[in-house]
Amino acid sequence: MISLKQLAGGVAVAAISISIAGGAMAQQITSSIHGVVTNSAGAAVSGASVTILHTPTGRATRQVSGAGGVFDATGLRVGGPYIVTVTAPGQSAYRQEDVFLTLGETFPMGIQLGAADADEIIVTARRTNASALSTGPGSAFNLQEIDGVASIGRDFKDVARTDPLVYLDPTNQNAISIGGGNNRFISITVDGVPSNDDFGLNNSGFPTLRSPISLDAIDQIAVETTPFDVQYSGFQSGTINVVTKSGDNEFHGSAFGFRRSTGLAGDTIQGATVSNPLDEWTYGGTLSGPIIKDKLFFFGSYDYFTGSQAIGTGPAGGGFARTVTGVSLADVDAVGAIAQSTYGLNALGFATGSLSQTDEKWLGKIDWNINEDHRAQFTYAYNTGNQVRVQNTFGNRAGDQSNWYNNTQTLKTYTGSVFSDWNENFSTEVRVSYKEQITQQEPLAGLDFGELVVRLEPGFSTTGQDGGQIHFGPDVFRHANALNNDTTLFRFKGDYSVGNHLITGGVERTDLNVFNLFVPFSRGTYTFNSVADFAAGVASGGLFYQNAITNDSNDGSATFGVDTTSVYLQDRWSATEDLTLVYGVRYEKVKASDAIRPNPVFQARYGFTNNAPVDADIILPRIGFNWAHNDNVTFRGGIGRFGGGNPNVWISNSYSNDGVTIASTFVPGFLLPVVDGQNVPAIATGALVAGQGTTNSTDPNFEIPSVWKASFGVDLNGDIPFIGEALGFLGTDWHATADIIKSTSQNAVFWRDLTCTQTSSASDGRPINTCDTNRSDIQLTNVDKGHGTIISFLAEKSFDNGVDIRGTYTHMDVEDSNSGVSSTASSNLGRNATSDRNNAVTSTANYEREHRFTFNINYARNIFGDNQTRFTLFGEERSGQPFSYTFDDRTNRGSLSIFGNNRGVARRDSQLFYVPTGAADPNVDLSGIGDQNAFFAFLESSGLNEYAGQIAPRNGFQSDWVSRWDLRISQEVPGFFPVGAKGVFYLDIQNIGNLIDSDWGVYNQVSFPFVEPVVIASVSPTGQLQYSGFPRNSRKGNDRGASLWSAQVGFKFKF
Repeated sequence: MISLKQLAGGVAVAAISISIAGGAMAQQITSSIHGVVTNSAGAAVSGASVTILHTPTGRATRQVSGAGGVFDATGLRVGGPYIVTVTAPGQSAYRQEDVFLTLGETFPMGIQLGAADADEIIVTARRTNASALSTGPGSAFNLQEIDGVASIGRDFKDVARTDPLVYLDPTNQNAISIGGGNNRFISITVDGVPSNDDFGLNNSGFPTLRSPISLDAIDQIAVETTPFDVQYSGFQSGTINVVTKSGDNEFHGSAFGFRRSTGLAGDTIQGATVSNPLDEWTYGGTLSGPIIKDKLFFFGSYDYFTGSQAIGTGPAGGGFARTVTGVSLADVDAVGAIAQSTYGLNALGFATGSLSQTDEKWLGKIDWNINEDHRAQFTYAYNTGNQVRVQNTFGNRAGDQSNWYNNTQTLKTYTGSVFSDWNENFSTEVRVSYKEQITQQEPLAGLDFGELVVRLEPGFSTTGQDGGQIHFGPDVFRHANALNNDTTLFRFKGDYSVGNHLITGGVERTDLNVFNLFVPFSRGTYTFNSVADFAAGVASGGLFYQNAITNDSNDGSATFGVDTTSVYLQDRWSATEDLTLVYGVRYEKVKASDAIRPNPVFQARYGFTNNAPVDADIILPRIGFNWAHNDNVTFRGGIGRFGGGNPNVWISNSYSNDGVTIASTFVPGFLLPVVDGQNVPAIATGALVAGQGTTNSTDPNFEIPSVWKASFGVDLNGDIPFIGEALGFLGTDWHATADIIKSTSQNAVFWRDLTCTQTSSASDGRPINTCDTNRSDIQLTNVDKGHGTIISFLAEKSFDNGVDIRGTYTHMDVEDSNSGVSSTASSNLGRNATSDRNNAVTSTANYEREHRFTFNINYARNIFGDNQTRFTLFGEERSGQPFSYTFDDRTNRGSLSIFGNNRGVARRDSQLFYVPTGAADPNVDLSGIGDQNAFFAFLESSGLNEYAGQIAPRNGFQSDWVSRWDLRISQEVPGFFPVGAKGVFYLDIQNIGNLIDSDWGVYNQVSFPFVEPVVIASVSPTGQLQYSGFPRNSRKGNDRGASLWSAQVGFKFKF
């Protein structure tokens, strides 16, 4: 089974990117052994010789027990098997075989030597459910457990999600969340190199389109949420650490291929047939072995994917699972013909099939046993992928393919590590890595045009619905968009063992360099209020234009660096035979380059500068404990501060938007000449004024965001209390855990618009602001807001007949003031549902899932000779996506919203809904609601009536529960040559519930950014709210990609 193990206090889970909240620090990629040697009378034996032999490579590590009989061997290769031999004068020898080490864990050994005349004691190790030195909850997965997971995307996140605190969102690029946190606050490392999205652009959390590493290249995976070891940093939610395979003295290899097609996928959701074209191939292989026996080893892997992804949302008439309002395929084609004939734009229509995608991965690794005291490791990894992405297709809008773009992402990493044992007490690790990430975004129809937005006049659409709009030409965020960044990391760590103490100290340095060209609207966005206006070249809805004041977007690029230096010191004290304490402190210094151009107008406006670079430090103290009460009960816990995980793009916003380099203007339609969509009119290009552009600044007093976490847990091994004996074999030999984690945010991130000043209040009490019409001055700042409580339970059992079962339950209560859902300051400001945008109020976090149950059943047995047959079923039942009921804030969208925010915020529809007490509520004029009975019936059915007379809370409601069950079946067959070779057939079925019944396994939720407008709102001169436009078209719908079942067949040959 995919068993959960409580990780030791030094589990190797590395850090997220260098960022405003602390550097991405490389963590452990090794394991260790902690032993206590005693004689037959139980007295400590000092001076005992300990030999730890890694049998696959022949490398021996030698230790000598010190005072108290203690020895610590660190920097050991993960896996095994190891043989541990202990000898001492006057004592019989001790030998423990088949010792397997888990990534980051400290393997505990209690070694009792016999009398001198006794035979050698030989013990065969067995894997335990929990390390004796664990202080916090977590999971570790070995090769066998990884191979049992159904993963159609061949993504190690599918393994991580079997942890009770980890879930994936397949509706959002398979975004990962740990403990209800944003994926941007998570650390992911591969072989010690930060492998999460440094710049925070990908919702998946990866710096690549798919997993940056082949699943067949992975040796072990570890997940941690509250590691109290000070070597951990660069995260607030949790960490995922991956180590790749290494070569040894035997040659090993594999070749594999996997296939997914339309015939292996569903096409029905809740009785409705939808288009779901699929055509995917994955193939590759691995090879490892010795270059010089016992000395030099290699490992290599290759993985190539080519396929297609179904389009889930589109215009009416295309068979899409989710249909936009007021736009049909015929409408897109009809208006596209005008774009072609009048403007010469290569309108491509709206594709009804699938989107192409490719991905290629290489990895090479060398392990060198220099001698008994020193070993080295070198790794090179390469990944490149390409995917077509749909733009502006949601709600009432559809994007022609000329509005879509090719997204190409490339990642290269180089890593070298040296592990040294200088004597029996002192060992070190030195690691240097370099990572380069390149992101390219190219519109399908090129960059010759601006974005052309055509609003369909009433009666035009063949859908019979009004209010739709179609987008042509490159979307605004692709007008000038290029990103390159590279990261250099250095790490030195030393372990010194003295008595019952293991002292660990280290220094880490990370240098990040970024080139970011991001000038949205630099080719202009033209809005046409009717198709007739579009045909006539009359941009009646106006032109919004933003560019470098030179009108050359290249002059708007940002180049900057962020350097992070960390030092730490820690003591792991074996206070007694049963009690271990881990305590230490980490100090981090984060400094960004000071290349932000000063804006004198900004300083005169607000009294402080816009160009204050991040220059901050933070102290991260931690303490944890593990107390083995007896052989069956262990208590563990701790408290500590964790910082990091905020993407560098939030820093880059300040460099790219200083208000001097880039400026913007809005030109009303009546002032524009006839437009051609290619050449921005002089009335716009000549209106850019230095100092008057939008600014994104960082608070001069900005502090590194962090979270304080405290956890307490218990591990239980044994029979079910009271009824275990009565249940027979069902009631005995269970392993169970229970954990509670409390967290409090300190200096959490928040965004404010400095141009806004409250001038009055609406009838429900919310502020009405006066803000700048065209410009925002958005500031990244801190608030001490946010907290969480997580309770988790797990029970698992292995049976003698090859069946393993496990069940978990997790309850989350997580609150924040802004979940940071986007890469841009304007989106993080505007997409945060609120009634008072500049005031931080805590409420349910976007990423909370209140209840989550998981179930795992694994069966493995050799039914046909020595060929294994295996079935693994993993199921998840969890609460739905939190969302907010809001206003459709569409009044006067060309300038300010009804509550004073500028149009960039107003179009987000993120002002929270006020719930009337009844038809006579003096705060609301309901005369614009045609059917008030239906309106109040909706308030009752939705649960909004619980907040009558109040503003409904942010994320106070949940979309439907999610049910997802995945199955993997594998069957070994003889491989014949070479000796011991095997073939393995695989069948993976994703969302098996939808295969059984089209009503099952459906992801039915309010779409991003998780707001559901109830009415169109306006405000009378006296401040009274005025409602109209009920009912609105719901933004809740089925996600096709996540809801439909899909199967994958594969074959692997391995030796």
